[in-house]
Amino acid sequence: MVYDKAWNVAYRRDRDAGRPRYVDSAPVRVRLQGLVDAHVPVRALGRVTGLSATTVRKILDGDQPRVQRATAARVAVNVRFFQKQGI
Repeated sequence: MVYDKAWNVAYRRDRDAGRPRYVDSAPVRVRLQGLVDAHVPVRALGRVTGLSATTVRKILDGDQPRVQRATAARVAVNVRFFQKQGI
């Protein structure tokens, strides 16, 4: 019996469907930069999005040209949360 890890099954499913695992980080960078410009700390952004502060900083600095599709979706959801709070 062969056991596949859940991430491996998801990877193959995405690959077979033609969905890229990584996307351009420019839209994510714009969203995060808007929050940083509104004086939201990078560490707070990391906690809310489930990323480390180092990863958030790398995205903001342009050191990470691509991000996982799931990461981009998490950032988009959490940016909406901050927008609802009036930030």
